[in-house]
Amino acid sequence: MRVKIVARIMRGLLACADQMCIFRRLMRGTLFFAGVRRVYRGALAGKACQKRMLDAATRRMPTRSNKVPLYESVYIARPDISATQVEALTADWAKILEDNGGKVTKDEYWGLKSLAYRIKKNRKGHYSLMNIDAPPAALSEMERNMRLNEDVLRYMSIRVDEHEEGPSVMMQNKSNRDDRDRSRELDGDSPREQRAEAAEANSEVTAAETPSTEDKEPEE
Repeated sequence: MRVKIVARIMRGLLACADQMCIFRRLMRGTLFFAGVRRVYRGALAGKACQKRMLDAATRRMPTRSNKVPLYESVYIARPDISATQVEALTADWAKILEDNGGKVTKDEYWGLKSLAYRIKKNRKGHYSLMNIDAPPAALSEMERNMRLNEDVLRYMSIRVDEHEEGPSVMMQNKSNRDDRDRSRELDGDSPREQRAEAAEANSEVTAAETPSTEDKEPEE
């Protein structure tokens, strides 16, 4: 009788032990899957947060314009070439830009002007301006050809937001000087003629004040 009771107790304990093991296994699995779900949800939340931050940053970023850059380019040509040859050079630069997807919207010939310092033993040079609407690659190709051309002393290109309408300041000053000279010519002699007459009058006065050798008495 006692043996049967002990056997029942042992079977009950073993059953309880098995149930406890199963329970522990279930708890471990539940906790594991709960952790996985927690990590997965955190990853999803992180992705959503990252996407929201990226969208906000994209909205704040300035949108790039598809417009072609604008440039102003000035080059100085050798003084021993003619104005017609300078215009031919400008046409060559415009052709290079057009072949590379750009164009010259305006060009001005400023004339032969004195240089601030000697450039390749030259004191003067032909100045010319070009307003350029071209991609950077086209501008680089034009400047490369300018470097190889012996008739070009210097060149400089700057990027601008927009081109000025109408004639440049240099052309306006040139037209104002031409108008003043034209008005002086209408009023009387030109400044050059006035300077020549003044120099001639000064030479006559100097000649009159200087005694001639014929007036001197011979020394004894």
